Amino acid sequence: MSKFTLTRKEAAEFCSVSLPTLDSYLRRRDNPLPSIRAGRKWIIPVEGLRQWLLDEAARQAGA
Repeated sequence: MSKFTLTRKEAAEFCSVSLPTLDSYLRRRDNPLPSIRAGRKWIIPVEGLRQWLLDEAARQAGA
């Protein structure tokens, strides 16, 4: 069974970016990375992350 959610570290590895870069995506006011805050922990849905990556790539290609 594949995972439904990722940790910050796993999401950073999935996106091939550093943890500070991923954190900046989580804190953005415009188009933040989809996530759920559970206490001090961030939970990132895999499907939300995939869709966000596609949308972000399309947005930047059109810029």
